[in-house]
Amino acid sequence: MNIDVDDCKPVKCPYKLTLIEIIGWGGAVLLITAYYLIQSEIVKSDDVIYSTLNVLAAAMLFINAWEHRAYPSLIINAVWFMIGACTLI
Repeated sequence: MNIDVDDCKPVKCPYKLTLIEIIGWGGAVLLITAYYLIQSEIVKSDDVIYSTLNVLAAAMLFINAWEHRAYPSLIINAVWFMIGACTLI
């Protein structure tokens, strides 16, 4: 039985954790955090921290969607950002 040397090489993961991916995952964490805080009634919908978390999350997810050309996500996060930004003004 012959073993090909190429069969012994470790499998490489096609997923690369780049800055864009870190930004996207950070945005997802912020969005989930904001949702948890509002659902558990730790914050109110008119609290600055809630709007700030939403604005930051939307901006970070927008950047990630832009890089990946995920246009539906890009649009929803642009709108999400604008709504949140208006509440901070």
